[in-house]
Amino acid sequence: MKYFNLIVLLVLSWASYTIDSEALSQELRYKEMYQLALSLAKKKEFNSAINYFNYLLKINSGDDKVRYLKAKAHYLNNNAYKALIVCNSVKETKALEKCSEIKQRARKERPNEHLLFNAYRLLSDGKLHESEKIVNQLIEVDSNNPKYRFILAKILHAQGDLYRAYDHYKYVKDFVNRRQRDKIQKSINNLLNSARPLIEYVNNTDSGSVDLDLDEYWQMFCLAMHISSSDIANDKDYLLGEAIKFLQASLENEELDKSKRFNLIMPMLDMYSLSGDAEKAYELVQLARNTEPETADRARLDFVEELLRVRHPMLSKSILKRSK
Repeated sequence: MKYFNLIVLLVLSWASYTIDSEALSQELRYKEMYQLALSLAKKKEFNSAINYFNYLLKINSGDDKVRYLKAKAHYLNNNAYKALIVCNSVKETKALEKCSEIKQRARKERPNEHLLFNAYRLLSDGKLHESEKIVNQLIEVDSNNPKYRFILAKILHAQGDLYRAYDHYKYVKDFVNRRQRDKIQKSINNLLNSARPLIEYVNNTDSGSVDLDLDEYWQMFCLAMHISSSDIANDKDYLLGEAIKFLQASLENEELDKSKRFNLIMPMLDMYSLSGDAEKAYELVQLARNTEPETADRARLDFVEELLRVRHPMLSKSILKRSK
């Protein structure tokens, strides 16, 4: 029994030594990576430094000193917006003080990115109107900036304006690098999931039903065709002409303001494009411009016109022929 107890004691001692050694090894490895990340940042190899900071945060998600250093690297790498996003999750007092310095610098040196961060923060807090106001202000300065358009898409999505949100998501997806496209596609998939009941309603509803609210049905039909035509077109493409008639009849209302006319013309040109009448769709692009849309909607229109030329390669030649 005496020898048995001694063996047990030795085994437990060895196990404790092994655990302590492993913990020490992990701590040393963490410190080595930390120093390597600092060294890379000093050499201005910011992307590599950020990758190491990310790895360190996976090991210890509560290390706000590392989080601040990651934010600093983003800022020095000309991405103040990302730096502010990272700082937004910092809680430790000293790291917060350092992050406040980044925020002050961003307000002076990168005012647009600071405004974009404020829009993101307001969106996260559910203050959609205030967030949209800031983003529209930024889009007035640069309507092609994918960061601005992405935040606007998120706002519109949250507001339930799926038609416009989808357009901005699609634009951003075409203008970002391949690694970022997965993030955009995830947002598009979320939008499609939220629209799934609508798509199923359009698929399963007879447009000739006596009890149908036609205004509601055709609005839903146009939205469903716009965001998910592949799910509907095979069964419902014969209704494109009926949808166009509904939109044309709605446009005859002389009391419509320019904004409402624009919102009717956009799905109409979409219906014409889907039905193969690219020239008529192009005419409607020009008609939509005459409604003097806001900058964000004008940017949507530019993208729609570009897509028309891609989908219908002969369009440019036919327009040129008519202009001679």
